This record gives sequence, C-alpha cells and structure tokens, in this order.
Amino acid sequence: PLLDKQSFLQNHPCYNKAASANWGRLHLPVAPNCNIQCNYCNRKYDCANENRPGVTQHVYTPQEAAAFVRKVFDARQDISVVGIAG
Repeated sequence: PLLDKQSFLQNHPCYNKAASANWGRLHLPVAPNCNIQCNYCNRKYDCANENRPGVTQHVYTPQEAAAFVRKVFDARQDISVVGIAG
C-alpha cells in the first residue's frame, strides 16, 4: 500500500534518524560516474569504510545488482529502501 507523504517521511531511514534504528537501507552503485556533485563530497579517493553517496569500490552490473539485492533481502528483513547510486 502507498503511504501518504507524512508516513513516508516518518518511516524512511534517510529522512528520520529514529526510523534508521528500525529500518535499513541499501545503496546500489550502478552508474560508472556520479553526476550529483554534492558540496561535501570528494570523489577523488575511496576507502573501504566510506559510507556516503558517490563513493564505491565496485560498480555493479544490472545482473550483479539484482543478485546482491536478493542476497541481502534473504538475509535481512529490515531493508525498506534501495537507493540507486552512481
């Protein structure tokens, strides 16, 4: 069922810090280049512990992304958001 905007924002882990305690998110880097260019982001380096948009160690093919999502969903039931990233 679709949520109204208020419910969506209250339950989305990216928009509500309290929701992030109950709901997980998964970012899928599928684009070879990021075109968002956030002011805080420096995409010139990568780190294994880096956790922000625009930085990744591997860009997934569509097939790899689908397999990864299946694997994560099989292991975790708390994922409520899948973000497509570059």
